[in-house]
Order: sequence, then structure tokens, then C-alpha cells
Amino acid sequence: MAGARVITRAARKRAPKKSGKLRRNIVAAPLKQKDGQGIAVAGMRVRTQGKADSPNNAFHWRFVELGTQHMQAQPFARPGFDESIDEAEAAVRTEVARAIDQLLGGRR
Repeated sequence: MAGARVITRAARKRAPKKSGKLRRNIVAAPLKQKDGQGIAVAGMRVRTQGKADSPNNAFHWRFVELGTQHMQAQPFARPGFDESIDEAEAAVRTEVARAIDQLLGGRR
């Protein structure tokens, strides 16, 4: 989850500020796995639950990110990912190393 949190922070920083609804709904979350035994997968996602006027529904994120026929795109997710990938990778490495050390009980 460490890498997902880094990417989430970068995407939030780049997301439009108008109402704050989109920023609040960019979250780091575990992703569902089909057959990933022993593999922990996490990523950034935008919550889109409930009705459109719900504070937990930023359904319009895809229109902002990709644009529409009448609205120019204002990408935030992909640039946030591109900007923070090295930092996210380092965070994952640190977390994995810490987990290995903890499992080994400090033995080396």
C-alpha cells in the first residue's frame, strides 16, 4: 500500500480544486486479485458509490481526466503516476525490506 499512497498523494495534488469532491475521493485501495497467490496488489482509485449528489461519488472523474467532446481534458491521475513512480517504487522496496526483516526476526 505504500506505493499506492505515494501515487494517490500526487494525483490529489494535481486534481482540480473546484469543490474538493474529486480530491476527497481519490484513495489508495487494495485491488481485487483473480489468481495472485502471494502477491499483494494495491492501487489508486476514485470512489464512485451512490447517487451523483453523494459526497462519496466522484463519477465525473473520467470526464475531467479524459475530457469529452465539449470539455478539454485536465489529466491528474496519469501525470500524478508518472511524477511519483520512482518515489512509489522506493516506498514499496522499503516496506518489503521491513516486512522481510520482521519475518526473519532480525536474523541475517
